[in-house]
Amino acid sequence: HRAVLLVVLVVGALLIWLVPRGYAAMKAAIQRRPLPAAGWGILGLFGYFVALIAIVLAMVLLAILFGALGFGDLVGLDVLGGIVAILGVTLAFVIACAYIADAIVGAALAGLIMREAGATRSREFGLMAAGAAVVVLLSSLPVLGAWVKLVVVVLGLGALLLVMMQARRSPPSERVTMPVPPIPVT
Repeated sequence: HRAVLLVVLVVGALLIWLVPRGYAAMKAAIQRRPLPAAGWGILGLFGYFVALIAIVLAMVLLAILFGALGFGDLVGLDVLGGIVAILGVTLAFVIACAYIADAIVGAALAGLIMREAGATRSREFGLMAAGAAVVVLLSSLPVLGAWVKLVVVVLGLGALLLVMMQARRSPPSERVTMPVPPIPVT
């Protein structure tokens, strides 16, 4: 559990450092809009499996098409491309569900408990670390842990998808639509 917490803390620190507005928006999505975040998280779980099926179907259909048209040399490349696509989608999904979700949900929980405006990056990291420790600990409990992890994955994945959709729809000057104060650099 310590190794998982360490990776969650590294991922959370990278989020705070590299994408502070996205981090704050995901945290705010869980705090202010938990039901839409959960709904998008459930859709994200199903979407992952639909994407895998679509990749496999495309791989098989292209292999059949290449074989029928006499481009047998491309069949191997098609299969390799499909495997790489499956691995890439799965890697992104696992990182989002296993680490980003824990960091964001932990930060959102800690932020609800410890409300203070104008947090520095180091304070934000401390809050995220405390919340993530609670999330990782609760997720490791024998029976309750699986349910806790499911809720964490659904909320965290949903918040990530909400923020990504907002970023794609809005112009660059208005990427984060929820009122989120920037985290000062210290």
